[in-house]
Amino acid sequence: MRPQPGAQAEPAAEPGAEATPRAKTSRRAAQKRQRKAELGEASFYHPSLEGNLTASGVPYRAEALTCAHRTLPFGTHLRVTRLDEARSVSVVVNDRGPFVAGRIIDLSMAAARKLGMVEKGHVPVRLEVTRLPSKPGRAALGR
Repeated sequence: MRPQPGAQAEPAAEPGAEATPRAKTSRRAAQKRQRKAELGEASFYHPSLEGNLTASGVPYRAEALTCAHRTLPFGTHLRVTRLDEARSVSVVVNDRGPFVAGRIIDLSMAAARKLGMVEKGHVPVRLEVTRLPSKPGRAALGR
């Protein structure tokens, strides 16, 4: 597009210019939001999904302490606490989901057993981020 007569062009950013402090603040704010507790219903993967690839590219293993979350980065460590009993388990996010209204996390079969929820199918839980990944994306899973 051609500039209009008399209009002044904005000065170009110099190569190697650092990001504004606001960008750093936004990242910190996002990390704080991710560390807040989340309340909702947990469900678990059906045993027939064993070996299927997760969204992170890692095969699902029923005996691993893993989970699916809609937005948290892959490699995030969570403490999942069952609200109607005093049980909790630590899991790592390696998949996306669940995509059922009211559910906030899908757990592996091993994690579901630790929470004592296999018979019930879904239970109320609280999610707390215990550790964010040091590297974003699949790198956090060693891929």
